[in-house]
Amino acid sequence: MPQSQSPPARGRILDAAVTYVSEHPGEDMPLRAVCSAAGVQLPTLYHYFGSKRGLLDEVEKIGFQRFMAAKRQVQTSGNFLTDMQRGWDRHIEFAMENPGLYLLMYGQLQPGSINAGRREPEEYTLGQCRKAGQEGILVVSPELAAAHIMCTCIGAALRFIVYGEVDAVLSREILDATLDTVTGSDHRAESPRVTTAARELLLALAEEDVDLAGPELNLLQHWLQRM
Repeated sequence: MPQSQSPPARGRILDAAVTYVSEHPGEDMPLRAVCSAAGVQLPTLYHYFGSKRGLLDEVEKIGFQRFMAAKRQVQTSGNFLTDMQRGWDRHIEFAMENPGLYLLMYGQLQPGSINAGRREPEEYTLGQCRKAGQEGILVVSPELAAAHIMCTCIGAALRFIVYGEVDAVLSREILDATLDTVTGSDHRAESPRVTTAARELLLALAEEDVDLAGPELNLLQHWLQRM
């Protein structure tokens, strides 16, 4: 019987590197440990990836691919606030579920290291902000809104990784403050109870099924958002 062939060396090296980064968040990745796990010698690793940085760049690409796959699984509602809340929560969840990859993606950076993988989440958020801008929801440019959202979410995620747990109250307050900034909402208005009730109902609508047709639900969400 013919013997089964082992996976190509490049794939084994990359799999071993992803596993090491995932299992040792924030730690330096020894190439010899990766080679040992992949069953190759150092020259083979250098042949395929050129350097340690080249290998880490490929691991980072996998991290962003998984991150975007998780983002695209989030069900969108067409309501900007609801979709930002869902996207924010999934972003934080991914970071906590994959601290090693996330720290490589957003915590171990080189100046000017903007690449296609790192731009994709930015472009995804920017697309949502452009739609919100067309609907008159934003008081800043879509580009600035997307930058606000990404910067604060990344900062929050890194903090939660460092502390080893998510502070749900802090997470929501950071998100609320960011959305207030980009939408011009004023939660210090004279009727705080109305504002709070509107926000709580918006969150409930995002998490529960309601017996409303699509246009009716969108209209309700629109007016709650205005409140």
